[in-house]
Amino acid sequence: QADFDDLRFTNEEENQSLDYWIESKSDGEWAYVWVEIDSIDTNNGTQAYMYYGNPSANSMSNYDNTFTKDYGESGFFGLWHMDEGSGTSTADSSGNGRTATLENSPNWVGSDGGEWDNISQQFSTGDCINLTHSTEDHLSIPHYSFTNNWTVMGWFWLDGYDGYGYSAIFTHGQLDHDNRVYVGTSSHRLGVYSQVNNGDCYNATAEEITLNEWHHFAVTVSSTEGVKVYLNGELYCINSSATGGWDNPTHDVEIGANTHSSWNRGMDGKVDEFRHYNRVLSEEEIKAYYRRHKYASPEPVYSVGDEEQSPYHIFDCSIINTSGTHYLAQDILNSGTSPCMNISANNIILDCQGYMIDGDNLADYGIYIYRDSEQTTNITVKNCVVADWGLANIYLYNADGNNLTGVTANSSPNYGFYLYHSDSNNFSDCTANSNYDGFYLHYSDSNLISDSKANSNDRYGFFLYHSSSNTISNLTVSSNTNYGIRIYADSDNNIIANSTISNNTYAGLYLDEDGSNDPEYNEIYNCLLNNSGTYGNIRVDSGITGENYFNTTEQSGTRIYSSGTRIGGNYWTNPSGTGYSDTCNDTDHDGFCDDPLNLSYGTSVAWDHLPLSDEYYQYCVCNCMDLNETGAVYYLARDILDSDASVCINISADDITLDCQTYSIDGTDSASSYGIKIHRTSSTSVNVTVRNCKISDWTYSVSLEYADDTTILNSEMSSNSKGLYVFNTDSLNVSNCTFSSNSDGIEINTCTSCEFSDSTFKSNGNALTIAHLSGTGSTFTGLNISGCTNNAIYFPVATAGQKFYNNFINCSSHLGYASSTGINSFNTTKQAGTRITDSDYFNEIGGNYWANPSGTGYSEICVDNDHDGFCDQTYELDENNIDYLPYAAYDPCNTTLYMWNGTDWEGTDSTYLAFWCRAYQTNCAAENQNSTTPIFNITMMSTGCQSNVIVAWINESLDQKTLFCANNSDPSTGLTVSTTKTVLYTNATYNESVGIWAWMNYANPQEVQYFDFYLKVEEVE
Repeated sequence: QADFDDLRFTNEEENQSLDYWIESKSDGEWAYVWVEIDSIDTNNGTQAYMYYGNPSANSMSNYDNTFTKDYGESGFFGLWHMDEGSGTSTADSSGNGRTATLENSPNWVGSDGGEWDNISQQFSTGDCINLTHSTEDHLSIPHYSFTNNWTVMGWFWLDGYDGYGYSAIFTHGQLDHDNRVYVGTSSHRLGVYSQVNNGDCYNATAEEITLNEWHHFAVTVSSTEGVKVYLNGELYCINSSATGGWDNPTHDVEIGANTHSSWNRGMDGKVDEFRHYNRVLSEEEIKAYYRRHKYASPEPVYSVGDEEQSPYHIFDCSIINTSGTHYLAQDILNSGTSPCMNISANNIILDCQGYMIDGDNLADYGIYIYRDSEQTTNITVKNCVVADWGLANIYLYNADGNNLTGVTANSSPNYGFYLYHSDSNNFSDCTANSNYDGFYLHYSDSNLISDSKANSNDRYGFFLYHSSSNTISNLTVSSNTNYGIRIYADSDNNIIANSTISNNTYAGLYLDEDGSNDPEYNEIYNCLLNNSGTYGNIRVDSGITGENYFNTTEQSGTRIYSSGTRIGGNYWTNPSGTGYSDTCNDTDHDGFCDDPLNLSYGTSVAWDHLPLSDEYYQYCVCNCMDLNETGAVYYLARDILDSDASVCINISADDITLDCQTYSIDGTDSASSYGIKIHRTSSTSVNVTVRNCKISDWTYSVSLEYADDTTILNSEMSSNSKGLYVFNTDSLNVSNCTFSSNSDGIEINTCTSCEFSDSTFKSNGNALTIAHLSGTGSTFTGLNISGCTNNAIYFPVATAGQKFYNNFINCSSHLGYASSTGINSFNTTKQAGTRITDSDYFNEIGGNYWANPSGTGYSEICVDNDHDGFCDQTYELDENNIDYLPYAAYDPCNTTLYMWNGTDWEGTDSTYLAFWCRAYQTNCAAENQNSTTPIFNITMMSTGCQSNVIVAWINESLDQKTLFCANNSDPSTGLTVSTTKTVLYTNATYNESVGIWAWMNYANPQEVQYFDFYLKVEEVE
């Protein structure tokens, strides 16, 4: 254009527009342009591209975007931009913390100061400060020292002078003393004054400083070159003899005044952008700051190359009528031009490079591809963000064979993507959110839409209107106000696959017939449907002639949801997790529901014959088998009953977990049979876990040989010859298991560092048969052993090294052995812990509780005089096996209730007191009878109790009161106690849920030996 409004610049990669400013121009002839380049390669140079030729382009020249006040330099004493606009100080942007204070209330001007190289061009933001000499306005900066090798510069504006032509600009010290700096005017001319080494540059400028306009000053002081004074980027004065001894006063640094001098040379005018460097700037650097561009050394030089044709760059709404590649180089915002991008040529690539094409919600089209007749246009549109266009963000009319990728089309009052009679287009990684419709296909066939989103649209995510043979896959279609996907009229043979369709208001998908125009033969598979609206996941109109299919053939593939390696139908769920796929039976755990899902309605036929389930097990055990997949987790999927296999589950690989999920592995009591077998030929760390199993009717329920690091959890072994057989196995862990009705609950033939805990043994021949001659054996703790036919523990050899503690053993024979025993430990050290019995009363563990079915076991009859829960004597099973801390049975407190019958006290033994009072009765008894006319006061006192016992009462409103012991009181002497030891209830009532109760709250129950209650019931007149 003649006025240069169409100029645009991009970086070398052509993916970023560059800011520029036209300093000056002569329309139709020349323009002087500044372009902001981020960096320049010092070895190879840097290219930038200039574009022009768009007749409708508007100027993008912008001074503020091209220049800045701060280019990131260092080496400051202080830097004061003076842009705050209000307040009594201006910050030091150098980071040195030298804030300048506005003294005597100078004014903020409200607009930026300075200019550009004698052109009245300021930044549109920023401020400057106005000073008045008569009120001694100025800026003061706390003292800091600077001697040689420094530069000060800034912008000033003079409204006038004092009578001598003075105006102080930058000062330090007293004008009439040594060691001071004065930068300002004298006789209306700029100068520098110092009485050190003839450091002056009096009247540096020949011309007087012009009033009422901006000027830039700079002063450098060098230990080798002396003093230099610059005005508006030009050097005016040099004093080479002033090379040392500058400035050592203790006063503040001042801008616009010299208040420390006997005569104050203030100023009337404005100041802005003062910089004080701790180095000497060159003449070229000072000139660069005067012109507000970044200084570079050496100064870059440029050359202009030949004009090129393609690729093209676009900076505004355009008619793209030349084949080739076109790049959008900047955002287009709130445009009212329609269509904005009118692609009228074929074989075009439009790459928006992530920039936005934004409308004003009124203009019709963002990207517009329109042909009078249907044709292959071969246009690629990519990396575009298109929004807020009134009819459609992206519009294709009679346009076939196009590719759109990475395109976002949001927030149109109508359509995100609108295809009209446009076929065989490919959309990938596209987004259409918050429109009226996301994707609208109108008489458009054979399009491919993949990896795309259509969410939160006011009507439909996808609307197929008389559109067939489209493939739509890998979608997210969520939170649309009507339907996620609507397939209307004779839209046939479409495929919708591998997609998530969720949270849509009416339904996830709607098959919508229109008279005789039916949507038929559409295939929907491997989709996650999670909708709970008006019609649930799917709505099917009645009367659709042809079938619609909701599964493909079963085949390998990646599931949209739930575990599994094969695909077929869809996963049907809802937000509450109670959908068909969530609740269907999948007995073989192949990941498909056992029964198909019928979606038919009326005469319309629609089935999902392979609905997905969430019950898939990658390693599923349904029958006896070998588990040979290292690292696998196997799940037993159903009971194995009456198996005649010699080995049902053989675990031949390491690092396996078998989870039976409480299903059974049941045999037929065949000889030499194994329920679960884990055998190795030499010591091996198998790292196998068996859990949640029920194993019965085998010779060996679970058999381990050389199977180190095995864990058995939460399992039941019953009615076997051996509940668990262990041979030469180390580091076995058995916990929370039950062994019942086995010949041997557990048989061990050498088990080093093994642990058996928190398990139950019931009605076994021998609960534990242990053959371990020497070394570290096993630990047995938390076991509950009862009903042994033979022995609780049996040693077939001189077993040694075992440790038993905190177990409950209730068998007629606690320990049996063939001929002799080794030394084993039957207690741990006395310590705090949870007892296997009487844990409510005792909080220490040590040995074991030894009982027998007749109630005369050692723990049941031993003496415990100190009531600490341990027998006073040790328990010797034999000379090598002694429990030094056997548990004693809990002996409850002897409690007597004395009831006053009006004449005497009647006593009755009780360990738990619960009674009701009934009308017209003189005693309270442990019985429940209705009272409709309550007329009793109940008075209670207690005697002869330990001081640590508390008695609590609850009345009919369940409010609790407490009565403490009344030691040595005598109830026969008037039946009176103090108020604090009496609980009085008037009108006590009885019903089915509340009443009067009493109990003892034991702080240390083992210390309580007796407690007596005395209770008096009196009729109320």
